[in-house]
Amino acid sequence: MLTTAVPPVATTERVIAPPWWVVALLALPVWLLPFERAFMFPLLAYLIFGLMSLRQWPQWLRQSPPFQALTGIFLAIWLPVVISGIDSIDPAQTWKTAGYFLVFFIAACGVYSLFQRYAGVAWRLMILLAAISLFWLIDGLIQNLAGVDLFGVPLARPIAMPGHSSSYFTRPNVYGFYAGLFGLLPLYVAWLKGWRWPLHIPLLLLCAAGVLSGGARGGWLMFAFGILPYLWLVFIRGSRRPLLTLLGVGTASALMLMAAIQTMPAVRERLAHSAVFLQGDYQSINQASSGRADIYTTAYHMLQAHPVNGTGADTFEQGSMPYMPPDMAWRKINNNEAAAHPHQVLLEIGAGTGWLGLAGFLVACVLLIRVIWRMPAAQRRFALPLLILPIVLWWPLNTHRSFYGSELGAMTQYLLALGLGALAVTPIMRYYRDAHDMANTLELEASQLEVSQLEESQATLSRPPAAHHTDSAS
Repeated sequence: MLTTAVPPVATTERVIAPPWWVVALLALPVWLLPFERAFMFPLLAYLIFGLMSLRQWPQWLRQSPPFQALTGIFLAIWLPVVISGIDSIDPAQTWKTAGYFLVFFIAACGVYSLFQRYAGVAWRLMILLAAISLFWLIDGLIQNLAGVDLFGVPLARPIAMPGHSSSYFTRPNVYGFYAGLFGLLPLYVAWLKGWRWPLHIPLLLLCAAGVLSGGARGGWLMFAFGILPYLWLVFIRGSRRPLLTLLGVGTASALMLMAAIQTMPAVRERLAHSAVFLQGDYQSINQASSGRADIYTTAYHMLQAHPVNGTGADTFEQGSMPYMPPDMAWRKINNNEAAAHPHQVLLEIGAGTGWLGLAGFLVACVLLIRVIWRMPAAQRRFALPLLILPIVLWWPLNTHRSFYGSELGAMTQYLLALGLGALAVTPIMRYYRDAHDMANTLELEASQLEVSQLEESQATLSRPPAAHHTDSAS
């Protein structure tokens, strides 16, 4: 049997609820993520807040380990990008990438400054983002099962992949990827809120079904990797019989997967397509990965030819074809056109920025792990729902989206700022509505304390004095 979930983080802080516009502003990129690149518009507001906080950067660098990590991670990634621009095969593209990353970092500092300025914003932001993510998953699942979503968007439409849920997302295969990432939020927020374990089972199955409906293997892998700490925290750590509990969770997951295979054509198709991996030879792996083994090999050849600083960050599309042999299947499948990126984060970094970039990525990962490990346990636990997102997004086996592309570059630094911003603040999960509510509550608590003290003193006075006994002399 399982014990009850760990109670929410306790706090003695008394704060007024953060303004609604701050929480909404910080959540705006996730709200707008389904609509082309609209999610980047809020970065302008963050950029302004980042520039306004420039004077505070020296103080944060001296006193705030999370801000030190945010800055160090940026430099570890950005400096190899700059160095790769020295002899890039497409200097304009590389320098544009370097400029974007700098702007995104300043915007991330703006996000961090809002966490510092408004106490308690982290918890309300987690709840809002979890609600948005849960709505995505439910809407996508309904679209796959009913053929049309809550907004009347059909599953079968020109921009969508056949059978793959895309909900109201306006670009193909974006839902499947981001559902695997943000689908983790409702689970970790429920854990932090202290839900009992039976409530977690339907929530876990709902989130997993919504992720599966997207039909994106990259999203599936991110979700599977991201729920491992969640499974430990909720179902294993608090169990008297962890092996039995693990067997139960595995059985429920297997039953849900079987149901998904029967009801979701995209799941059947992706699993059947992936089964070719088991044959083990290069051609089978290439077929199962939709020709990606070819572009993986090409990226490795680019790293071999330019081992120090690569061919230039974000130049794979411009410079990869000379490194791809003429007989590779990718050329035939894609009309002899280059891939936009290698679809593998480590290979993309190596091809674009060489071993310097790979070393920088390793340093960035170490800095993130180090700051999480060194912060107080209560703050680590409180920030986990937001910290898990950049960790999963940076998973070295990730195979979707461009690491240096503007979309993922912006999203990476946005999520890092959220996670490290939450890590830097005192855990606060309860608020007063406003100053008037705080004053009334404190006055009520003071009056209740006076009443209890008066009752205690009256009880003491009404109590008869204790009898004193003395021994008589014999």
